[in-house]
Amino acid sequence: MKRPLIFAIIRTRVRHDFSQYKLSIINRRIERRMSVNQIEKIDDYVRLLLSDAHEVDALVKDFLINVTSFFRDPEAFESLKSKIKEMIQRKGEAAELRVWVPACSSGEEAYSLAIIIDECREELGKYPDWHVFGTDLDKDAIVAARSGEYQANIQADVSPERLKKYFTLRDGRYQIIQQIREKLVFAVQDIVIDPPFSKIDVIAARNLLIYFDSDLQKKIIPMFNYALNDRGLLFLGTAETIGGFGDMLSVLDRKWKIYESYKRMSSAFTPLNQKYGISPKPTDSEPPLTFGKITGFNYDRIVLKAMLPSVVVDRDFQILYVHGKTGKYLQFPEGELSVNLVKAAREELRLALTTSLAQAVAQNREVVKEGLPIKVNGDASYVSLRVKPVQEEGAARLVVSFEDVPAKKKRSRSVNPKEGAVNKDLEQDLQLTRESLRSTIEELETANEELRSSNEEYQSTNEELNSANEELETSREELQSINEELTTVNTEYQKNMEELSTVADDMKNLLNNTGIATLFIDRSARIKRYTPAASEILNIIATDIGRPIEHLTSILTGYDIAAVVKKVLDTLIPVSQEVQTKDGRWYSVRVRPYSTADNTIAGAVVSFLDIGQEKGLEKELDATLDTLRE
Repeated sequence: MKRPLIFAIIRTRVRHDFSQYKLSIINRRIERRMSVNQIEKIDDYVRLLLSDAHEVDALVKDFLINVTSFFRDPEAFESLKSKIKEMIQRKGEAAELRVWVPACSSGEEAYSLAIIIDECREELGKYPDWHVFGTDLDKDAIVAARSGEYQANIQADVSPERLKKYFTLRDGRYQIIQQIREKLVFAVQDIVIDPPFSKIDVIAARNLLIYFDSDLQKKIIPMFNYALNDRGLLFLGTAETIGGFGDMLSVLDRKWKIYESYKRMSSAFTPLNQKYGISPKPTDSEPPLTFGKITGFNYDRIVLKAMLPSVVVDRDFQILYVHGKTGKYLQFPEGELSVNLVKAAREELRLALTTSLAQAVAQNREVVKEGLPIKVNGDASYVSLRVKPVQEEGAARLVVSFEDVPAKKKRSRSVNPKEGAVNKDLEQDLQLTRESLRSTIEELETANEELRSSNEEYQSTNEELNSANEELETSREELQSINEELTTVNTEYQKNMEELSTVADDMKNLLNNTGIATLFIDRSARIKRYTPAASEILNIIATDIGRPIEHLTSILTGYDIAAVVKKVLDTLIPVSQEVQTKDGRWYSVRVRPYSTADNTIAGAVVSFLDIGQEKGLEKELDATLDTLRE
């Protein structure tokens, strides 16, 4: 599929870039537009896009799935409301509360947030200033959001109390009251290329990330964190996650996907289609000891606290930074390169290093091991080992320092043969213990590797499940959009059917009340419809509908209705003739072509007018004339 060319055409026309939207969504919308235009080949559709700007606009409109409602997932809004209350309590009345709703569509979610903020202020008795900013790619949706007018069916989503307090009913439509509308600002924005808002307290981006691929999601989350104030709230949809950005956002409500920013981003924003360079800003207070990988970590400032040959490691004892000459204490083994400190340490230090690291993490305190013997080039020396937990810029690291210490002098004394034998036995036992411990450590390392591998597999599976869940959520949104369109079309059809039913009833009553015998014939000379008066002249019943007209018999003498109808259908010339019945009554039989609204001949109409009275007057007139002649 020529998606890059289609994206280029769209960028030229509307400046928007959809290349990082999920391909499954893009493909479905393109296929839908091809179906609407009755085009089978993608090359033909590309040519249509190049020649018809209106089709480009229509395709972009299909990409922008505007599905939203007031207070979608009421429990989620109640949870968010409690968090906003805590924020107002914490910030006080002097600070301004700023809310951003990207992809706000026609504004329902933005107004929902405005309503709960107003309720929070009243319930707390604190009235800080506040504003809500709603942005979207769709210009038409922004126009609708600014008007603040909605259909009466919002009663299903908005409680009667809120309808009464925050809406006014005009001509069957609800409009947000002016006091709320003037607190909202709506604008057209493409968050992929346009800069974000700043100093925001709450970002509500529900069901936005599900339309983006994973690469774009990884750029959007840091951008949101950059826009948020410290301890600002990020409100996502139930099928969305923050991925691997747990070092920027902490979970407040896992079910309803409410996160709090605890790592403030400080650098200026760069559009997402360029390199996104954001560096961390130190926090004022020291947060709890937490482990996490942070890009751009300032390791030098940590090592300066030790001023000894040192190594900085993370929670998994992976080497992150080396300071000073540590070759005396570290000796990388042969084979696959590993940056695990325990594996890189000399064999004599591994046991002490392992226990020291574990104690430092478990007890969050400095651990010191003194007088550890090592051999360097066959010479014995002693080392003091210090493991110190250090909190820096929102993450915990371990600083492992090495210091040479002088060897202890041994007292000279005579050696007792018995003591020598005992010492030898002790050395053998110690050697066996070391070998057993070494074997145990190797088994533990193997188990850790297997657990790490299993954990990676579980993470991969979890990402796949999240992706599948996002796809399902996207499909649900699209189905909801299509359902709304079908509901609208169905309403129009029902209205048309009601009008047609009324017209049909009017025509039926008109034909029945005129008392004129009438027969409607189609192009194949088959009976379509007749009036009740026709049954007095023709032997016709309801089951005769659809039968050829030549099957009918009548009380007319010397008149072949089928032949006359066929002649009129062939020549399209009306025929009128006076005919007498077997019981002596006279009728004027008129056969005319049946024409439709677009002037197409669809059959014929046969009408029987009773002219018995006229014939009686004519007979009396002839008798009077004969009398006068005599």
